[in-house]
Amino acid sequence: MSEYLRIISYINEYIDGEKNRSCGFARIESSDGGGRIYININSGRNVPDGNVNVYMYKKTDTEYKKINIGEVPVVKGNISCTLQIDVDEVSGSGIGVRKMSGLYLYSNELNVLYVSEWEENTVNIAEFMTLQENEPQNNIEMADTVGQVESTPELTIQEDDCDNHKESFFEELSKCCVKIPSFGKVSRCLCIKPCDFIHFPYQYQHLAGNSFLLGGYIRHKFLIVGCCEYEGMTKYILGVPGNNTQREKIMAEMFGFSTYFDDGGDSNDSTGCGNRGYWCTFIDD
Repeated sequence: MSEYLRIISYINEYIDGEKNRSCGFARIESSDGGGRIYININSGRNVPDGNVNVYMYKKTDTEYKKINIGEVPVVKGNISCTLQIDVDEVSGSGIGVRKMSGLYLYSNELNVLYVSEWEENTVNIAEFMTLQENEPQNNIEMADTVGQVESTPELTIQEDDCDNHKESFFEELSKCCVKIPSFGKVSRCLCIKPCDFIHFPYQYQHLAGNSFLLGGYIRHKFLIVGCCEYEGMTKYILGVPGNNTQREKIMAEMFGFSTYFDDGGDSNDSTGCGNRGYWCTFIDD
């Protein structure tokens, strides 16, 4: 039986051995033993550029075991990348992802430590910093853009069987995001934030760090996802609020948001949209 696994794991920053705040997430997806980990971190502080090691760890009653699964770059305090792993036996360790206790990223040179705990017990930082490790056995696939996310809860783990119905990312968003009125060709509209990108297919999660998208979110405090009829097909769209001016058009197209939909509203619109629309890109489920 083909089995599908998905783990969404929120990552905390540690400073001087103490848990500071939530700063990002890791998303693990797999089927038939193959898998990927997508990591997105925004440190929110002045971290020098460089590389950090990524580990999974297993905690028992007497010890920790850590498994090095790769090295990833930090750029302007942010991390956005994808690591390929074997979820049934991580980096030849004999331990599968489901039996791991968590994930962490560490660099002594950069003075950074980011930890994701998959169990209730808080890690003993002093103990597992000194552990022996194996050599990484994975490939690294870099994301196009360094991502930024908002603070989020501690942990969500989801496991599904491919023989069962697998919900689309839009159905997942519908459970946690506010609905807004349809407009023009766009229907089933949802109001989202950058932190909601954990529900997107992994190949689109890097858009959480898209400069045009973030600029629109900072100005208007929301983004949208919806469905539209386009060229005879029903498609999902990701929209950034904006005005159809030549200046915005140039910027939007530069960052991949080349389709514009007018919202048809006015300054008294209850959604707060006003006389504007959305610069959009299309999302495949």
